[in-house]
Amino acid sequence: MKLKYIILFALLLAGGVLWTLFFSALHEHRDKVAKIEYIPDVTLVTIDGDTFSLQSLKPSRKTAIMYFSPDCEFCMKELEGIVNARNDFSGIDWVFVTLAQQEEIDSFLQYYPLETIPGARICIEDNPELLMSLDISAPPALFVYNTDGRLEQCQRGAVSIQTIIEWLR
Repeated sequence: MKLKYIILFALLLAGGVLWTLFFSALHEHRDKVAKIEYIPDVTLVTIDGDTFSLQSLKPSRKTAIMYFSPDCEFCMKELEGIVNARNDFSGIDWVFVTLAQQEEIDSFLQYYPLETIPGARICIEDNPELLMSLDISAPPALFVYNTDGRLEQCQRGAVSIQTIIEWLR
């Protein structure tokens, strides 16, 4: 009889722990989504040394923010597709962001001319403010915001150029 109560107590305790863990994970997920729901209020520095705030982007245009690394093969594949499809992206504000050094970016842009994409800004982030705001653990990462600055699509990791074109139509 005593064993029955012990087992019942253990089951109730385990259920309570699982319930608490579930709601804790759900709350953490909601916090992450809330952080990226709108374009973050972050100021970036372009490769030309100019500063601009993401909040200053034109509200009447979609915005695509892509975090990349020049030595990431998945990034290279995506960026090659984006450069080749640049005519499909009229009316889009592109913000390409990396943590790489200026010399590395200059060399990278010889093979992937991101500056030829209309509406593109290429930025070097010397402090990981945007990286942390968007909760990025590794490149590539792509965030597409609508004309109201609200998140439409998000992909942390590789995505096909066909998917990117669909998202930006």
